[in-house]
Amino acid sequence: MSKEILDWFALVVMHPIGATIGNYISKPAGLNFGNIRGKGVFFFWVFRLFFGEQTYDRQEKGSQ
Repeated sequence: MSKEILDWFALVVMHPIGATIGNYISKPAGLNFGNIRGKGVFFFWVFRLFFGEQTYDRQEKGSQ
């Protein structure tokens, strides 16, 4: 499968999923954090996932 098809597939699939999660975090029908606190929650989890993986890799390499 070509990279262009995979890129468009990822865009078409992930955009609605991200919008749905964002709406759930920020709207009254979901967690009702509002726009600013909702963005804070989102960025917290993105950085947590990224830096958590970095820390895990560092710990794993140090134990070898």
